[in-house]
Amino acid sequence: MPSTWRQRAVWLTAWLVVHGLGNLLSAQVADRGTLLIQQGGHDIGHEDFRVRPAQPGRAAGDSVIASARYPETRPVSEIRATLELIDPGTFHFELLTRGPQGSTQMYASGTPARVTVRSVGRTSEAAREFPGGPGIIVLDDSLFSLFLPAVDAATEAGARLTGLYPRTGRRVRFTATRERQPVTQGGIELQVIRLMGDVEGRIYIDAQGHLSRIELPASGIEATRLRS
Repeated sequence: MPSTWRQRAVWLTAWLVVHGLGNLLSAQVADRGTLLIQQGGHDIGHEDFRVRPAQPGRAAGDSVIASARYPETRPVSEIRATLELIDPGTFHFELLTRGPQGSTQMYASGTPARVTVRSVGRTSEAAREFPGGPGIIVLDDSLFSLFLPAVDAATEAGARLTGLYPRTGRRVRFTATRERQPVTQGGIELQVIRLMGDVEGRIYIDAQGHLSRIELPASGIEATRLRS
């Protein structure tokens, strides 16, 4: 899995030049926004996310920072996460959940050899290990901007990825395929990343490299960026 968002910027530059829009892209693709999360057409929550490219001279890599609130009205549950990508197959992940049953913290560290997941609750602590590798994508059922690394990994031939859900230990296998033809939604031209396998769906990215929409039909989830 590519570990920097700059690789996405290189691909986007070529795509934008072909479409006469190359001057809209900055050297690095940073992003910040809010997703309206719907299930079966009903609003169920919001997710704030931020993509923070690696800074020159820092050992740390690019990061995705996300925070979601459920339900849509009078939220009672909150999930926060930070995913930091270091090198192919190497990452750090932190997740905090708060709700009526209390709070839980979870940490995951990935290397090419293994992924170690540690959870810390009010009265318990546990650790598990999973096989590592460069194709690992860290996911969560309540945070959808964590799919963004699949955009970097996607190829026209289809990149094989493994999704790991640290909270449950679930592992899924899927491919991320970059479709050649963009689509237009709401007057905006979008590049499509198609997910197939244990995860089925589409990720839509706009001409600046910003996340626009995520669709996961099996669960009825649609996460749509709120435009100002």
